[in-house]
Amino acid sequence: MTIKLKIDMGNAFKKIPWPSRKERRKLNVIMANKAVEVIKTRVNKGQSLVGGGFKRYSEGYRKYKQAVGRSPESPGDWLRLTGKMLAALGILEYDADHWVIGFSGSRPNTRPMTPGARKLRRRKGAKARKPMTKNVSNALLAWANDKLRPFVGLLDKEQTEVVDHTMKHWTERI
Repeated sequence: MTIKLKIDMGNAFKKIPWPSRKERRKLNVIMANKAVEVIKTRVNKGQSLVGGGFKRYSEGYRKYKQAVGRSPESPGDWLRLTGKMLAALGILEYDADHWVIGFSGSRPNTRPMTPGARKLRRRKGAKARKPMTKNVSNALLAWANDKLRPFVGLLDKEQTEVVDHTMKHWTERI
């Protein structure tokens, strides 16, 4: 899953000299990093991309998160069980004309669990199963989370914040 955000910088650069191709590449890196920071900040606050807070976790998953030592639905713990999915959000590609942010890498499908978490995850009488795959893609986890709790993308005010940050950086340099 990748995020392709197109932000029109044409209006922003009308009053100042248009940066060279090399400078635009640098500005796109600054802009993409700011977009990643804004998304992570919003997620840590528990705010959804479509407005309001995230949908509540199911009772079973809330118990599971508590059993593995996470505080369900508390600020900073949204969409974080191991923290690896959001840590994998970053720049996938960029050049002078565009940038793409998304999720890279994968993580092991199995993770150490406390005895209490194992009881919650296994049905009564069910045998422990081997994981279907050795690794889980962070992009796949993000896609699944985004279906229930939309977080991938930027709100209009966040796009403005990203552009303003980039413009401030550019105007300080000239």
